Amino acid sequence: MKKITFALGAIAFASLASAQSIFSGNVIKNGSFEAGVTAVNGGSVVVPDWNGLTTVGEYGPATWWEVPFGVWSDGNKFVGGGNNDLNTINQSFVIDAADFATIDAGNAAFNVSGWFGGWSSQEDFAFLTVDFLNADNSVLSSSVIGNVTAAERNNVTSMQFREANGIIANGTRSINFTVTFDRIGGGTYNDGTAENLVFSAEAVPEPMTMIALAAGASLIARRRRNKK
Repeated sequence: MKKITFALGAIAFASLASAQSIFSGNVIKNGSFEAGVTAVNGGSVVVPDWNGLTTVGEYGPATWWEVPFGVWSDGNKFVGGGNNDLNTINQSFVIDAADFATIDAGNAAFNVSGWFGGWSSQEDFAFLTVDFLNADNSVLSSSVIGNVTAAERNNVTSMQFREANGIIANGTRSINFTVTFDRIGGGTYNDGTAENLVFSAEAVPEPMTMIALAAGASLIARRRRNKK
């Protein structure tokens, strides 16, 4: 029931968001979590541009979490699960009508990436779910990245890079981004972390156009070889 309530809330939020071109760079707002306040002692705070409350920490040994700076750092802050067994934050993106034809032709490629981790040898983790929704707010397809294990972090407090690529589903009219934090280890806090989340898309040639381009490149290469 909780999952159903959350999904309905996310859909309602999507209907209120302003439309924007999917080809305008990173469409995840505050994906580096630099905007807003830092949580005190791991408490939950409002995260600007995201629905829901969760923990925002700062890197360095002087903070409550002691997550170090690393290649994952995009500024001074990161986001974590807080004092919750299972916690989520989400935001929605409404696609501009000018992009519908490209998407419906299957010519919109996407890349989603981010850094995910946890604390020491504990198995708490975080992941990002990208749901592609049609005009009726039904999920057409999804992509999930994250779920970094303690072993993948060598049992060290750190983050690992994860990404996925694909084609935006035909009929997509909005996209919902959900960060989930799951506590399965010991301790009081949910130590799953996320940072530097990016989702971008680009228009790609139709399959026949790509074949033609490849054939043309092959022909040019043959001609160059014959001239030698």
